[in-house]
Amino acid sequence: MLKVKNCPSDPRPLDLKKLGALGLTRRQAEIGFWIAQGKVNKELAIILGASERTVAHHIEAILVRLQVSTRSEIMLRALEALGWLRRPTESRKRRVSIGSTR
Repeated sequence: MLKVKNCPSDPRPLDLKKLGALGLTRRQAEIGFWIAQGKVNKELAIILGASERTVAHHIEAILVRLQVSTRSEIMLRALEALGWLRRPTESRKRRVSIGSTR
């Protein structure tokens, strides 16, 4: 099971730098930050002071840069880059032993 840590309410310079390491521009990094928090295009347009069409164009550019095909994949990559996503390690995974039925 994936767990998401508490997320800040506004992007910090370090957050934008982490997302920029994925090859995103500053504006794309801002959008990635908000997508990681589940914001939709209309909300992004209000937050960024841009039109929904402009936001959609930025998202298309992010999809191309990250070589992904869905908004969910943008979210996953952003969460990983920001360090907000914890994947279970082998030692924490529940191990199940299957015994012989003989």
